[in-house]
Amino acid sequence: MDRVILKAIGSGFIALILILLIYIGIGLWRVAKKAGKKSVEIGKLALDQTKDHIKGIPDSGVRYDDLYTKAYEEMNSERFDSASWAKALANAAGEQGKAKALYIKYRVEQLKHE
Repeated sequence: MDRVILKAIGSGFIALILILLIYIGIGLWRVAKKAGKKSVEIGKLALDQTKDHIKGIPDSGVRYDDLYTKAYEEMNSERFDSASWAKALANAAGEQGKAKALYIKYRVEQLKHE
């Protein structure tokens, strides 16, 4: 009789442990599922913010090579943009070669914003 009782208690204990493990497993699954949804939400938010940031960047369809070519041609034909040329001369301390290089740099920046 004692053996029967011990077997019943042992079986009940094992069943209780299995139920607890299943319950814990379901709880962990729910937490993981919520975390997965949260990760997806965070990913979507990051993507939206990236898209908004990209909208603020000037149109990449503009080829900067064309802007450099335009500035170079202006410089060679001595049709300087007055503001860019004055800034270049001021920063080159009167060195003509350095002023021409700076002119191209400043003029391209100006053209980017036109």
